[in-house]
Amino acid sequence: MSTPEKLRETLADVIAKHDAASGDYTLLHSQWHDAAAKGEDAKADKLEIEIEKARRLMQRLELRRASLEHDIGDADAVEAAARAAKLKATADSILARAGKRIADMEPLAASLAEAVRELESDLHLWKEARHYATTAGATPEGFATQENDARVSRIVESLGMSKTRTANISKELSRVSVFM
Repeated sequence: MSTPEKLRETLADVIAKHDAASGDYTLLHSQWHDAAAKGEDAKADKLEIEIEKARRLMQRLELRRASLEHDIGDADAVEAAARAAKLKATADSILARAGKRIADMEPLAASLAEAVRELESDLHLWKEARHYATTAGATPEGFATQENDARVSRIVESLGMSKTRTANISKELSRVSVFM
């Protein structure tokens, strides 16, 4: 099957030929009327033959035009289906990649959760040890330094943003899976 562009060029040629044939038909028909009115039977007979040829040519061109218009529609549909298939493949590969990245995050999230549990345990033990040290009269070192505060701030901010973004992406992906 030809491309839609080539078919459109051919259609334009067919339309131009039909317009020319239609003009010839109109001219021949008026000449035939003149010849018939003047009683020039031989000339009128020749013009009738030419009129019939022009009429048949116009019929063939009309059929060719209809066929080309149908072929253009088919070619456009095939082209659109090919584009849609390509876009679907791209979307599917991106969705698969996103699914893999989410799956890759799961062990990281489990490790992070374990690290946070260990940190909570250390905090509880530190509070307990600080209490006993303070009760015994010692002053243990505090955690609140500018460096530690800045580090904790960066971690909390990063985790908060990552949590929000991951939740939003996950929600959107869930919506996509529902409709696919």
